[in-house]
Amino acid sequence: MKLQKIKQLGVSAAMCGCLMVLSNFTYAAAGQTISNKASINFNVASVAQTVVNSAPNGNDVAGANEGTDTTITEDQLVNFAVLTSNTGNIDAVPGAAASSSTHFTTFVIHNVGTGTGNHPEDSTDVVNGSNGKITVALTASVKGAPQPFDTAVNQFAPTNCTIYADTTANTVVSEVALEINGSATVRVSCDIPISAVNEDTSAAIELSGTVTKGYDDAAVANSSNDTAQNKDAVEVVYVDNAAHGVDAVNDNQSVDWSGFTIKSALLNMIKTVSVNNDPINGTTNPKAIPGAILEYIVTVQNNGDEVASNVVITDTMVENLACDSSVASPALSGTATATEGTAKCTEDSDGAKDKAEGACTTIAKDQTCILTFYMKILES
Repeated sequence: MKLQKIKQLGVSAAMCGCLMVLSNFTYAAAGQTISNKASINFNVASVAQTVVNSAPNGNDVAGANEGTDTTITEDQLVNFAVLTSNTGNIDAVPGAAASSSTHFTTFVIHNVGTGTGNHPEDSTDVVNGSNGKITVALTASVKGAPQPFDTAVNQFAPTNCTIYADTTANTVVSEVALEINGSATVRVSCDIPISAVNEDTSAAIELSGTVTKGYDDAAVANSSNDTAQNKDAVEVVYVDNAAHGVDAVNDNQSVDWSGFTIKSALLNMIKTVSVNNDPINGTTNPKAIPGAILEYIVTVQNNGDEVASNVVITDTMVENLACDSSVASPALSGTATATEGTAKCTEDSDGAKDKAEGACTTIAKDQTCILTFYMKILES
């Protein structure tokens, strides 16, 4: 606050033996008028005279009720900060929409007041704190630079970043109103590209705040730190730090960054084929001749971090292969959870090519789902 409490002040005047007294100031909030009168008590020829009070343009009329207050309007000091509460990147899934509420970064906007332990980052004492209510306009954007928690090379750019109130409902917000020492938490979510893969990290998600309204909910100037002082008007002095090289000190802007890391399934599929038997050699060194039975094995392994669900394996064959169950029926195996009865081979009934199918309910990290089926080589 720019006006501090002033102790009672006495001044001795040798010529007249007078005493000038300044009444005590007390802390004032932004927009309040600070006013008082100075008074002079004096003697003439050892006779006490009537008190004379001050006035901005001078007063020589004696009397306790004479004189006029000297006034100044308390300006508004704004000390605010936008800070992420995330300690690391937030997990996100490829293709997730901002409105899905499955992934969001979290930021807290602070109106920092003077006092012990008020600093929002390290709980130190704050000397130059806000002295009035503020409204902070918020903007979310994607920056080209990496976010601060992860410097991985594989980066992706989210889109359509949206600011939500800190509730389970998707309430979009563009500003927050804060009393002195007040704070508000918001969430930022973005559309995640479907092309992002496991362990990719996003470009920085920036939340920027700018004070647009002051103590009386009226619009404020972007900055009046460098303007000439007007004692009868409420001017705004900003106290905010620089961050990430994108804003300056005391510029009525506070920003912070967060980011996303893709946590998804990463499915690797291997398909092998071997000859189980043929009509000439049987199972001894069989060859891929007409009438031979081929064994196909399709292995799906999840090398990612998240569970893959509703996994369906489909293998459509060429026209000279037909489903065969003489060795064994199509089957699922592996370490994943398989849905009973979903491994099958569909025979050509209407001119379509035969195909094998298998479905696994879930494939967790490092698990496999294996589909084994057999095809017969048809004679041309």
